[in-house]
Amino acid sequence: MDQNWEPKIKFWMKEHQIEMIDLNLIKDALTHSSYKGMGYDVEDNERLEFLGDSVLDLLIAHHLFLNSQLSEGEMTEKRKSFVSNEKLALIFDGLNLERLVRTANDFNLSQKNKADFIEALVGAVFLSKDYKICCEFWEIISERAHNSKNIASEDFFDKKDDLQHEDIFDKSIEEWKFSDQDYQDALKESAKLNKNAKNVLQEYCQKNFLPIPEYDLISREGPDHKPIFTVEASARVIINGKIEIKTANGMGSTKKAAEIKAAEKIYDILKLNYSTQ
Repeated sequence: MDQNWEPKIKFWMKEHQIEMIDLNLIKDALTHSSYKGMGYDVEDNERLEFLGDSVLDLLIAHHLFLNSQLSEGEMTEKRKSFVSNEKLALIFDGLNLERLVRTANDFNLSQKNKADFIEALVGAVFLSKDYKICCEFWEIISERAHNSKNIASEDFFDKKDDLQHEDIFDKSIEEWKFSDQDYQDALKESAKLNKNAKNVLQEYCQKNFLPIPEYDLISREGPDHKPIFTVEASARVIINGKIEIKTANGMGSTKKAAEIKAAEKIYDILKLNYSTQ
C-alpha cells in the first residue's frame, strides 16, 4: 500500500466533511478481507458493512416515511432501489474510492464489493458519531457522486420527481454526438447552470487552485419537525487579481439548504451563474 495512503484518506475525509470521524474506523471501512488475507494484521470492513447496511435501511425508510405518502409495500420497493448494489456502486465510482481501498493484489472489485465499502463507511460514521451525522454524510456523498458522474439518480433528501435526472444524464455530455458545435456548447453551459451555488463555488475554487469552501453550522432552531439551520460559509475567492476571504450566512430547513444559500451569497460577489432549482 502506498505510504501516502493515510494522508490521502485524511484529505478525502476533510473534503467530505467527516474529518471528525475516527480515522481508524475509516481505515477499517476501506479494507477488504482479501487484504487481511495476505497476512496483514488489520481489521477488515465486514462488521462495519453489516452495521452500515442496517443504518442505511433505517435512514432511507425514515426519509420515505417523512417525505412521501407511499404505502408500506411501495416504501419497501423504493428503499430497495435506493440501497441496491447498483446504486451504491455508482456512488463508490462517483467518489473515486477505488484509489483508497485496500484489497489483495490484482483483486477485481465487483459491484457488490463496491456497495459493501459504501455501507462500511456509513457504519463507521454511525459508530463514531451518531445518526444525524450519518444522514448528513449520506447526503453529501450522494450529491457529490451524482454531480461528478452525471448518473441517473434520485435525490435522496429533496422532494423531487424521481425521473428528474433520467434520460438527460444517462450519459455524460462528452459522450453525446452533435453535428452542430454551437448546440453542443450550449448544452455544456446548460449543464453547468443546473448545478447549485455550493457545487459551482467548489468547482470555482478547485479550478483556481484554492482551498475548498468551509461550512460551519451556526445554529439549529425550531421544533424537530420544522427546524431552521443557519450555516456560515467561508471561501477564498479572487477579486481584482487578489485572493480574499469571503464569508456569508445562509438559512434553510436543512443543513444542505442553508449551505447552498450561504454559497449563493458568496458567489453573487463574483457575479457568476448558478441554478436556484
